[in-house]
Amino acid sequence: MQSSSGSGAESNPPSEAFREPWKPGEDDPSTLLSRILLSAEQAAAISASLRSVAVTLRPQPFSRDPVLRALVRCQLEPLQAFSGDSFEPMCEAVAEAIYDDVEARRRAEQLWSELTNGVADDK
Repeated sequence: MQSSSGSGAESNPPSEAFREPWKPGEDDPSTLLSRILLSAEQAAAISASLRSVAVTLRPQPFSRDPVLRALVRCQLEPLQAFSGDSFEPMCEAVAEAIYDDVEARRRAEQLWSELTNGVADDK
């Protein structure tokens, strides 16, 4: 959950479409455009889910629970990598690991501040 500017889109790793470096001549313009659009759609979906957490929990100051846990949950849900019973414990474990790491916590707090300020600006 890195964030250095106000948009929040750069707070997540690059999409699968851009993990490999681009080499001239390998992609025709329409394929490259498709890769760019896919990345933009993924960033918008991430941004929307994070913003929905901010709208719901905005009065809350940054905390491990419920704020960080909800941010983690909204990022893990689309992955559908965990079964029903293991999903919540996984969210808790990830939130705890982020909260206990000084630098990760600082970045998560910064993200929360940017998100809550962003939803306040929209009103």
